[in-house]
Amino acid sequence: MRQKASFIWITDPWESLDHKRDTTLRLASEAASLGFNSHWCDFKSIVLNNGVVTADIYPIDQHGTRSLECEHSQALGKFTSIHYRVDPPVDLAYLHFLHLVTLAASQSDGSTAEIVNPPNILTSLGEKLLCHLLPDFTPPTVVTCNPVLLQEFGELFQITVAKPLHSAQSKGVQVLSWANPETSARSLGALSHLSDEFRRPVLLQKFLAEISEGETRVWYLDGMPIATAKKVPSQGSAVIDIDKGDSIVPTTLTARQKQIVTEVGAALRSRSVRMAAVDMIGTYVTDFNVTSPGLLCQLETVVGSNLARLIIQTLTTSVK
Repeated sequence: MRQKASFIWITDPWESLDHKRDTTLRLASEAASLGFNSHWCDFKSIVLNNGVVTADIYPIDQHGTRSLECEHSQALGKFTSIHYRVDPPVDLAYLHFLHLVTLAASQSDGSTAEIVNPPNILTSLGEKLLCHLLPDFTPPTVVTCNPVLLQEFGELFQITVAKPLHSAQSKGVQVLSWANPETSARSLGALSHLSDEFRRPVLLQKFLAEISEGETRVWYLDGMPIATAKKVPSQGSAVIDIDKGDSIVPTTLTARQKQIVTEVGAALRSRSVRMAAVDMIGTYVTDFNVTSPGLLCQLETVVGSNLARLIIQTLTTSVK
Protein backbone atom coordinates (compact mmCIF):
# COMPACT_ATOMS: atom_id res chain seq x y z
CA MET A 1 0.00 0.00 0.00
CA ARG A 2 1.37 3.40 -0.96
CA GLN A 3 2.19 5.58 2.03
CA LYS A 4 1.15 9.22 1.71
CA ALA A 5 4.15 11.49 1.52
CA SER A 6 5.09 13.60 4.51
CA PHE A 7 7.79 16.27 4.51
CA ILE A 8 10.19 17.61 7.10
CA TRP A 9 12.17 20.69 6.07
CA ILE A 10 15.32 21.19 8.15
CA THR A 11 16.91 24.63 7.91
CA ASP A 12 18.78 27.33 9.75
CA PRO A 13 16.83 29.16 12.51
CA TRP A 14 13.41 30.51 11.50
CA GLU A 15 14.27 34.16 12.08
CA SER A 16 17.30 33.91 9.74
CA LEU A 17 15.21 32.90 6.70
CA ASP A 18 14.13 35.26 3.93
CA HIS A 19 10.46 34.35 4.32
CA LYS A 20 9.22 35.95 1.11
CA ARG A 21 11.89 34.45 -1.16
CA ASP A 22 13.16 31.36 0.64
CA THR A 23 13.16 28.27 -1.59
CA THR A 24 12.61 25.86 1.28
CA LEU A 25 9.54 27.69 2.56
CA ARG A 26 8.21 27.92 -0.99
CA LEU A 27 8.47 24.15 -1.33
CA ALA A 28 7.07 23.55 2.15
CA SER A 29 4.04 25.74 1.48
CA GLU A 30 3.38 24.08 -1.87
CA ALA A 31 3.52 20.65 -0.23
CA ALA A 32 0.93 21.83 2.30
CA SER A 33 -1.28 23.30 -0.43
CA LEU A 34 -1.28 19.93 -2.18
CA GLY A 35 -2.54 18.28 0.99
CA PHE A 36 0.68 16.72 2.22
CA ASN A 37 1.90 16.73 5.80
CA SER A 38 4.55 19.48 5.78
CA HIS A 39 6.65 20.35 8.83
CA TRP A 40 9.71 22.46 9.59
CA CYS A 41 12.45 22.28 12.20
CA ASP A 42 15.57 24.19 13.20
CA PHE A 43 18.58 21.89 12.74
CA LYS A 44 19.82 22.88 16.20
CA SER A 45 16.80 21.19 17.80
CA ILE A 46 17.84 17.74 16.51
CA VAL A 47 18.68 15.37 19.37
CA LEU A 48 19.73 11.73 19.72
CA ASN A 49 18.30 10.48 23.00
CA ASN A 50 17.74 6.89 24.10
CA GLY A 51 18.66 5.71 20.62
CA VAL A 52 16.03 7.79 18.78
CA VAL A 53 16.68 10.92 16.72
CA THR A 54 14.06 13.58 17.44
CA ALA A 55 13.50 17.29 16.83
CA ASP A 56 11.13 20.09 17.78
CA ILE A 57 8.93 20.42 14.72
CA TYR A 58 6.29 22.90 13.55
CA PRO A 59 3.53 22.40 10.95
CA ILE A 60 3.79 24.64 7.87
CA ASP A 61 0.64 25.87 6.13
CA GLN A 62 0.04 26.69 2.46
CA HIS A 63 1.22 30.27 3.02
CA GLY A 64 4.59 29.15 4.37
CA THR A 65 3.60 30.18 7.88
CA ARG A 66 4.88 28.20 10.84
CA SER A 67 2.35 27.07 13.41
CA LEU A 68 2.71 28.60 16.87
CA GLU A 69 2.32 25.12 18.34
CA CYS A 70 5.59 23.20 18.57
CA GLU A 71 5.51 19.41 18.52
CA HIS A 72 8.40 18.69 20.87
CA SER A 73 10.75 15.70 20.55
CA GLN A 74 9.11 14.14 17.50
CA ALA A 75 10.92 11.30 15.70
CA LEU A 76 12.41 12.53 12.45
CA GLY A 77 12.20 9.05 10.99
CA LYS A 78 8.40 9.23 10.78
CA PHE A 79 8.61 11.48 7.69
CA THR A 80 8.92 9.99 4.23
CA SER A 81 10.81 12.93 2.67
CA ILE A 82 13.57 14.50 4.76
CA HIS A 83 15.12 17.71 3.40
CA TYR A 84 18.35 18.78 5.10
CA ARG A 85 18.62 22.30 3.69
CA VAL A 86 21.02 23.93 6.11
CA ASP A 87 23.08 26.56 4.32
CA PRO A 88 26.87 26.20 4.11
CA PRO A 89 29.49 26.53 5.44
CA VAL A 90 29.88 22.77 5.40
CA ASP A 91 31.69 22.68 8.71
CA LEU A 92 31.66 20.22 11.61
CA ALA A 93 28.29 21.50 12.86
CA TYR A 94 26.76 20.94 9.43
CA LEU A 95 28.24 17.45 9.15
CA HIS A 96 27.45 16.28 12.68
CA PHE A 97 23.78 17.21 12.41
CA LEU A 98 23.65 15.56 8.98
CA HIS A 99 24.97 12.38 10.60
CA LEU A 100 22.04 12.50 13.02
CA VAL A 101 19.59 13.05 10.16
CA THR A 102 21.06 10.07 8.32
CA LEU A 103 20.56 7.95 11.44
CA ALA A 104 16.98 9.20 11.71
CA ALA A 105 16.21 8.03 8.17
CA SER A 106 17.33 4.53 9.09
CA GLN A 107 14.83 4.53 11.98
CA SER A 108 11.79 5.07 9.76
CA ASP A 109 8.96 2.54 9.65
CA GLY A 110 9.30 0.35 6.61
CA SER A 111 12.53 2.05 5.55
CA THR A 112 10.59 4.58 3.48
CA ALA A 113 12.41 7.76 4.52
CA GLU A 114 14.37 9.49 1.76
CA ILE A 115 16.90 12.24 2.42
CA VAL A 116 16.94 14.82 -0.39
CA ASN A 117 19.70 15.16 -1.54
CA PRO A 118 21.54 11.94 -0.59
CA PRO A 119 23.98 12.44 2.33
CA ASN A 120 26.86 10.90 0.40
CA ILE A 121 26.50 13.66 -2.20
CA LEU A 122 26.48 16.34 0.49
CA THR A 123 29.63 15.00 2.12
CA SER A 124 31.76 13.08 -0.41
CA LEU A 125 32.45 15.97 -2.79
CA GLY A 126 32.12 19.64 -1.96
CA GLU A 127 29.95 21.75 -4.25
CA LYS A 128 33.01 23.50 -5.64
CA LEU A 129 34.53 20.15 -6.66
CA LEU A 130 31.47 18.62 -8.34
CA CYS A 131 32.26 20.63 -11.48
CA HIS A 132 35.35 18.50 -11.97
CA LEU A 133 33.21 15.42 -12.62
CA LEU A 134 32.90 17.10 -16.04
CA PRO A 135 36.41 18.47 -16.64
CA ASP A 136 35.74 19.39 -20.28
CA PHE A 137 33.27 22.03 -19.11
CA THR A 138 35.29 23.36 -16.16
CA PRO A 139 37.52 26.47 -16.31
CA PRO A 140 41.26 26.05 -15.62
CA THR A 141 41.41 25.49 -11.87
CA VAL A 142 43.82 24.56 -9.11
CA VAL A 143 42.82 23.37 -5.63
CA THR A 144 45.66 23.33 -3.14
CA CYS A 145 47.06 24.81 0.05
CA ASN A 146 50.53 25.13 -1.50
CA PRO A 147 51.31 28.88 -1.83
CA VAL A 148 53.91 28.26 -4.55
CA LEU A 149 51.41 26.45 -6.76
CA LEU A 150 48.75 29.08 -6.11
CA GLN A 151 51.11 31.89 -7.05
CA GLU A 152 52.29 30.08 -10.19
CA PHE A 153 48.70 29.54 -11.28
CA GLY A 154 47.76 33.14 -10.55
CA GLU A 155 50.69 34.60 -12.45
CA LEU A 156 49.94 32.30 -15.39
CA PHE A 157 46.40 33.65 -15.81
CA GLN A 158 46.97 37.17 -14.37
CA ILE A 159 43.40 37.49 -13.06
CA THR A 160 41.81 34.71 -11.01
CA VAL A 161 38.80 34.00 -8.83
CA ALA A 162 39.38 32.53 -5.37
CA LYS A 163 36.65 30.47 -3.72
CA PRO A 164 36.58 28.83 -0.26
CA LEU A 165 35.61 25.18 -0.68
CA HIS A 166 33.21 25.04 2.25
CA SER A 167 31.04 28.08 1.55
CA ALA A 168 28.30 29.15 -0.91
CA GLN A 169 26.21 32.13 -2.11
CA SER A 170 29.39 33.95 -3.22
CA LYS A 171 30.60 34.22 0.38
CA GLY A 172 34.36 34.64 0.48
CA VAL A 173 34.68 34.79 -3.32
CA GLN A 174 37.36 37.24 -4.43
CA VAL A 175 38.77 38.40 -7.75
CA LEU A 176 42.56 38.53 -7.49
CA SER A 177 45.10 40.27 -9.70
CA TRP A 178 48.60 38.92 -10.30
CA ALA A 179 49.75 41.59 -12.78
CA ASN A 180 52.87 42.65 -10.87
CA PRO A 181 54.84 41.76 -7.71
CA GLU A 182 52.76 44.15 -5.57
CA THR A 183 49.37 42.75 -6.61
CA SER A 184 50.72 39.19 -6.44
CA ALA A 185 51.77 39.77 -2.84
CA ARG A 186 48.32 41.12 -1.96
CA SER A 187 46.61 38.21 -3.69
CA LEU A 188 48.77 35.68 -1.89
CA GLY A 189 47.88 37.40 1.38
CA ALA A 190 44.18 37.07 0.56
CA LEU A 191 44.66 33.36 -0.16
CA SER A 192 46.52 32.93 3.11
CA HIS A 193 43.44 34.27 4.90
CA LEU A 194 41.02 32.08 2.90
CA SER A 195 43.11 28.96 3.50
CA ASP A 196 43.75 29.57 7.22
CA GLU A 197 47.40 30.38 6.57
CA PHE A 198 47.67 27.66 3.94
CA ARG A 199 46.47 24.90 6.25
CA ARG A 200 43.49 23.92 4.10
CA PRO A 201 42.98 23.86 0.33
CA VAL A 202 41.41 26.74 -1.51
CA LEU A 203 40.13 26.88 -5.10
CA LEU A 204 41.73 29.27 -7.56
CA GLN A 205 40.14 29.56 -11.01
CA LYS A 206 40.84 31.47 -14.19
CA PHE A 207 38.75 34.64 -14.30
CA LEU A 208 36.12 34.49 -17.04
CA ALA A 209 35.48 37.88 -18.61
CA GLU A 210 32.04 36.65 -19.77
CA ILE A 211 30.83 37.20 -16.20
CA SER A 212 30.10 40.80 -17.21
CA GLU A 213 27.30 39.40 -19.40
CA GLY A 214 25.88 37.34 -16.55
CA GLU A 215 25.83 33.84 -15.17
CA THR A 216 23.28 31.26 -16.33
CA ARG A 217 21.39 29.37 -13.62
CA VAL A 218 19.83 26.01 -14.54
CA TRP A 219 17.53 24.32 -12.01
CA TYR A 220 17.42 20.52 -12.20
CA LEU A 221 14.91 17.99 -10.91
CA ASP A 222 16.03 14.36 -11.13
CA GLY A 223 18.59 15.37 -13.73
CA MET A 224 16.08 17.20 -15.93
CA PRO A 225 16.33 20.98 -16.39
CA ILE A 226 13.07 22.61 -15.31
CA ALA A 227 14.02 26.30 -15.46
CA THR A 228 16.78 28.51 -16.83
CA ALA A 229 17.55 32.17 -16.28
CA LYS A 230 20.49 34.54 -16.26
CA LYS A 231 21.87 36.26 -13.17
CA VAL A 232 23.17 39.68 -14.16
CA PRO A 233 25.75 41.49 -12.00
CA SER A 234 25.66 45.14 -11.10
CA GLN A 235 27.73 47.33 -13.38
CA GLY A 236 31.40 46.79 -12.72
CA SER A 237 30.90 43.81 -10.40
CA ALA A 238 32.52 40.45 -11.03
CA VAL A 239 30.69 38.66 -8.20
CA ILE A 240 26.94 38.07 -8.48
CA ASP A 241 24.71 38.18 -5.41
CA ILE A 242 20.96 38.30 -6.02
CA ASP A 243 20.37 39.02 -2.32
CA LYS A 244 22.33 42.25 -2.73
CA GLY A 245 20.39 43.62 -5.66
CA ASP A 246 21.75 41.88 -8.74
CA SER A 247 19.02 40.87 -11.17
CA ILE A 248 17.75 37.65 -12.72
CA VAL A 249 16.30 37.74 -16.23
CA PRO A 250 15.10 35.36 -18.97
CA THR A 251 17.74 33.83 -21.24
CA THR A 252 18.11 31.53 -24.22
CA LEU A 253 20.72 28.77 -24.23
CA THR A 254 23.20 28.40 -27.07
CA ALA A 255 23.66 25.02 -28.77
CA ARG A 256 26.86 24.44 -26.79
CA GLN A 257 25.14 25.34 -23.52
CA LYS A 258 22.30 22.93 -24.31
CA GLN A 259 24.86 20.15 -24.76
CA ILE A 260 26.44 21.02 -21.41
CA VAL A 261 23.04 21.12 -19.68
CA THR A 262 22.27 17.63 -20.99
CA GLU A 263 25.58 16.18 -19.82
CA VAL A 264 25.32 17.85 -16.42
CA GLY A 265 21.83 16.37 -16.05
CA ALA A 266 23.12 12.89 -16.82
CA ALA A 267 25.86 13.28 -14.19
CA LEU A 268 23.34 14.42 -11.58
CA ARG A 269 20.91 11.61 -12.41
CA SER A 270 23.62 8.94 -12.21
CA ARG A 271 24.39 10.09 -8.66
CA SER A 272 20.73 10.27 -7.56
CA VAL A 273 20.83 14.04 -7.06
CA ARG A 274 17.18 15.00 -6.97
CA MET A 275 17.39 18.80 -6.75
CA ALA A 276 20.27 20.94 -7.96
CA ALA A 277 21.01 24.40 -9.31
CA VAL A 278 23.98 24.66 -11.63
CA ASP A 279 25.67 27.87 -12.76
CA MET A 280 27.45 28.51 -16.06
CA ILE A 281 29.54 31.42 -17.25
CA GLY A 282 29.58 31.28 -21.02
CA THR A 283 30.25 27.63 -21.81
CA TYR A 284 31.92 26.78 -18.50
CA VAL A 285 30.24 25.20 -15.47
CA THR A 286 31.38 27.16 -12.43
CA ASP A 287 29.17 25.99 -9.55
CA PHE A 288 26.98 23.11 -8.45
CA ASN A 289 24.41 23.86 -5.73
CA VAL A 290 23.19 20.66 -4.09
CA THR A 291 23.13 21.45 -0.36
CA SER A 292 20.22 23.89 -0.57
CA PRO A 293 19.69 24.96 -4.20
CA GLY A 294 17.92 28.29 -4.23
CA LEU A 295 16.41 31.14 -6.25
CA LEU A 296 13.30 29.06 -6.92
CA CYS A 297 10.92 31.96 -6.20
CA GLN A 298 12.81 34.26 -8.54
CA LEU A 299 12.90 31.61 -11.27
CA GLU A 300 9.14 31.07 -10.97
CA THR A 301 8.66 34.77 -11.61
CA VAL A 302 11.01 34.78 -14.60
CA VAL A 303 9.64 31.67 -16.33
CA GLY A 304 6.01 32.17 -15.21
CA SER A 305 5.53 28.62 -13.96
CA ASN A 306 4.73 26.90 -10.66
CA LEU A 307 8.04 25.08 -10.31
CA ALA A 308 7.43 24.21 -6.66
CA ARG A 309 4.31 22.23 -7.60
CA LEU A 310 6.22 20.26 -10.23
CA ILE A 311 8.96 19.48 -7.70
CA ILE A 312 6.59 18.33 -4.94
CA GLN A 313 4.51 16.23 -7.33
CA THR A 314 7.65 14.57 -8.69
CA LEU A 315 9.07 13.89 -5.23
CA THR A 316 5.84 12.32 -4.03
CA THR A 317 5.54 9.93 -6.94
CA SER A 318 8.62 8.12 -5.64
CA VAL A 319 7.10 7.43 -2.20
CA LYS A 320 6.24 3.75 -1.79
